[in-house]
Amino acid sequence: MNIITRDDTKIIIVIAFLFIIGILLCIIWYYRKKIAQMEKINLAGINISSGAQQKLIQRIMEVAKQQVDAESCSLYFVNDETKELYFGVALGEKGSLIKELRFKIDDSFIAGWVATYKKTLNIKDVNKDKRFKNRNVAKNFGLNEKSFLTMPVIFGGKLVAVLQMINKLNGGHFSKADEKTMELLIETQIAPNLEKAKVYNYMQELFNDSIQTIANAIDARDEYTQGHCMRVAEYSIMIGKELGLDEEELVSLRYSAVLHDVGKIGIRDDILNSKQKLTAEEFEEMKSHVIKGTKIIEQISKTNPDIVYGVKYHHERYDGKGYCEGLSGEEIPLFARIIAVADTFDAMTSNRPYRREFPQEAAVAELIRGAGTQYDKKVVDAFVRCFDGQS
Repeated sequence: MNIITRDDTKIIIVIAFLFIIGILLCIIWYYRKKIAQMEKINLAGINISSGAQQKLIQRIMEVAKQQVDAESCSLYFVNDETKELYFGVALGEKGSLIKELRFKIDDSFIAGWVATYKKTLNIKDVNKDKRFKNRNVAKNFGLNEKSFLTMPVIFGGKLVAVLQMINKLNGGHFSKADEKTMELLIETQIAPNLEKAKVYNYMQELFNDSIQTIANAIDARDEYTQGHCMRVAEYSIMIGKELGLDEEELVSLRYSAVLHDVGKIGIRDDILNSKQKLTAEEFEEMKSHVIKGTKIIEQISKTNPDIVYGVKYHHERYDGKGYCEGLSGEEIPLFARIIAVADTFDAMTSNRPYRREFPQEAAVAELIRGAGTQYDKKVVDAFVRCFDGQS
């Protein structure tokens, strides 16, 4: 009779979560592909091409502003829970100053009126319109406002945003033709892209929660490594930013760092929690967590090899004396070189069954000592700059 042990149960649960993560990752990459396709639109002869969904929406807004000759424009997003409007995109000289503001939805201000009644407002001169008393924002930020074209963004019968064009550049007011232009843009670009972004963000949050669960499950197998995966991710992101990685690269680096030890779910508890120095045979089994982890991640991240590389090669050494393939120098993928430094620093500054934690300064000194041999000096230098900036 086959008996399922406690270790087997843990592994089955983690593998089930990894299967779910794989499904979520496929969905996320599907939406990324859809968003990338939408980035290639051409509106009135103006090419739109940018990297991320937020940039895409912002670029569409820039095009909209140009099409109707507006001085500035804003896109308010709707928070259904708090019944508030907030600035999702605010272009123009004062845009960055007002993006953090929140407004209760009511008809005391222009965007609130449009959100409340879901109707377009085309105001020639707001200073002569007595309906809206709540204009303190404009006064506080020194905004000289006159003409407004404010329209609801509706998708599937539901209000998702409010679009606002401010001040016609020629000093006049927005025309009916401008309204038609904006209606077309809302229907064909803004509304569907906002809906895609909403679904994408939801799936991303679900994926992140699943990743967190897996990280906790990995750490729970070893009483001395609680929180290790998340700390390695934090250090890795810190290094990645210092090295100038872009937003998408940082997201992938985070996933790779969180999952760098996922293969340990296949290592026996008595080896993971051994209070003695491992035998040669036990150490070989411990080293196998890299291969086990790689096989798991390859199944759930086929579209992003960088995530796999961070897991597979984070125990390689810069001088070629590491494992599992003995790569050296820049043959080792950058994610792996970053995770190697982050992983080692956290290991040194955490208690282990066979030693006490190192002081942080001593751990940094060890990294510096190993720069150019065990670690990439460029990565160590980036980490040291971050560490010095925080201390």
